[in-house]
Amino acid sequence: MAETSVKASKNAGVGEVGSKLSWNSVFDMGRYPVKRIDVEESRNRASPPRPLMIVAPTEEGEYPVIIFFHGFILCNSYYNQLLSHVASHGFIAVAPQVNLYINFANSSKF
Repeated sequence: MAETSVKASKNAGVGEVGSKLSWNSVFDMGRYPVKRIDVEESRNRASPPRPLMIVAPTEEGEYPVIIFFHGFILCNSYYNQLLSHVASHGFIAVAPQVNLYINFANSSKF
């Protein structure tokens, strides 16, 4: 049997030719620097009706897109660090603000 060694590398998920395999932990930041774009509500009916938070790599290129829906009674901005981490691995994360506020004084409508 051939012996295979594993070593950490800055090239996340890229294997080397031969018997060595390189990898990074999913907990390490990826190789892409990221930027956050906040899109406010649009008056254009063709646009999304609520504010969006978009986190994407700063390098131009084609990347897969993830639509992220935050938890109940939370803001999409609470997930900035998580989505920045995901985007650093080569994804565009789009997080719409699902609910702007909840009126607990009128909670009988839940």
